[in-house]
Amino acid sequence: MEARIAASLLLLCALTAASTAMAEGLYGKEGMAVRSASPLHPPRPTVAVYVVFTEKLGLRVYLHILSSVLGSEEAAEKALVYHYKIMNAFAARLTPKQAALMAGQPGVIYVMPPATIHLDNPPATVEAEG
Repeated sequence: MEARIAASLLLLCALTAASTAMAEGLYGKEGMAVRSASPLHPPRPTVAVYVVFTEKLGLRVYLHILSSVLGSEEAAEKALVYHYKIMNAFAARLTPKQAALMAGQPGVIYVMPPATIHLDNPPATVEAEG
């Protein structure tokens, strides 16, 4: 089971880049809402894209888990960025507090924190001896 999760995490790193780019377009690079704060518009909590691995596959399952943390199915639908069809996982816009609550939900295996992936910096190669 752990090998399957590790393989899924590696695959997910490549898939998360698109989710992160989409979220940055909506929230800015620092994760804060792009709108400036004022007395009428207080700053929004920091929001980032988290990837949530679950025991079961399916959009209905993901929305149920999200709505249990966010309070409504409407809020869950707005927070959902992407649901993966090749593994039991979805990406959602969450605050750090919501992500911590998500990690404790029944059916949640792991909540992957936001990560920046630099595809233009390949790993060092290993030279064959011989």
